[in-house]
Amino acid sequence: MRILIADDHAIVRKGLVELLTRAFQGSELVEVGDGTATLQKVGEENWDVLILDLSMPGATAFEVIEKAKQLKSSLPIIVLSMHPEDQFAMRAMRAGADSYLTKETAPEELVAAVRCTLSGEKYFSAAFRKKLEEGKAASYEKATDLSEREFAVMQLLYEGNPIKEIAARLTLSPKTVSTYRQRVLDKIGLRSNAELVQYIINNKII
Repeated sequence: MRILIADDHAIVRKGLVELLTRAFQGSELVEVGDGTATLQKVGEENWDVLILDLSMPGATAFEVIEKAKQLKSSLPIIVLSMHPEDQFAMRAMRAGADSYLTKETAPEELVAAVRCTLSGEKYFSAAFRKKLEEGKAASYEKATDLSEREFAVMQLLYEGNPIKEIAARLTLSPKTVSTYRQRVLDKIGLRSNAELVQYIINNKII
């Protein structure tokens, strides 16, 4: 089995490699540290599963998921994130992810998630599966009307990045980023970055 691990923190990657090596002896595990390298590896080689961090440099995780599925439509993708399922799992699913778990549960659940995903099933925490079964998951996802690009701009604004830096990271013009920023504010019904930050904190979006 060939497993591609994409995370920008080397210590996290090493921990995942150690965990998965014990569980899947004889498997080949390869590490990458950003979105661009992830897509290059997906395009050039075949993998049994991709384990993808939600926050990496080079491209947004949602863009990586979408492009990876375009390159290899049958590639199983497990999102591993610090962000809670309530806010990000549904968005990751819409982008094409097969499973989602948080880093705090990874030591206990990652091996089960890999086995479940390889068998063709989706893996989420028991609490989130219950929300899905009860049809409540959508009510827990905030700012649900935002496009993936708008959501990425919102994340970077929340982190305090200026327009020019956001433009450079997303390979957009500052004018385009300003347009996305205004769309975010309009859709949520806010007037300023300060209100946006407070909204994100209050609703635990990021």
